[in-house]
Amino acid sequence: MKSQGNLGKIITLGCILTLIAFGILLKMNKELMARGVVLAVIALAILTLFI
Repeated sequence: MKSQGNLGKIITLGCILTLIAFGILLKMNKELMARGVVLAVIALAILTLFI
């Protein structure tokens, strides 16, 4: 994926799905869970860039 230049697009698609989950968690007043979702996505994106 990295050599074909599709890595950024895949990360973006994953972030869109995470944004939906983040919004749902905030509406349910689950701020700590929402923060964990965001931190997990950031960690996975960084890990994906280095692999």
